[in-house]
Amino acid sequence: MKVLTLGNNQLSGTIHDEVFTELISLERVSFESNMLRGSIPDVFQKMRQLQDIRLGQNNFSSTIPASMFTSDKATSASVTRSLTKCDLHGNAFTGKLPKTLTNGVPSLK
Repeated sequence: MKVLTLGNNQLSGTIHDEVFTELISLERVSFESNMLRGSIPDVFQKMRQLQDIRLGQNNFSSTIPASMFTSDKATSASVTRSLTKCDLHGNAFTGKLPKTLTNGVPSLK
């Protein structure tokens, strides 16, 4: 599977890392316009081919995890090289944007 699109489905609750254990080869993930809450899981760091992530219009809180924009420490491979779109608008994030957002994602549009 390369694409997981579950936007506009009135999903609620939190996203757990376990959901994605077998789906780390995804290129596009969309959970936009639901009622998801909590923190964004760190599992997106392991998705080396992830190009497009859409989590906008939910109720995610906490800070935006720096791990979304850094390398997988276990393999030293850059996960974010292929990331071109990252939509996080319309959430309830707190804190500062991670420095890795500008340093780790040269292809982000």
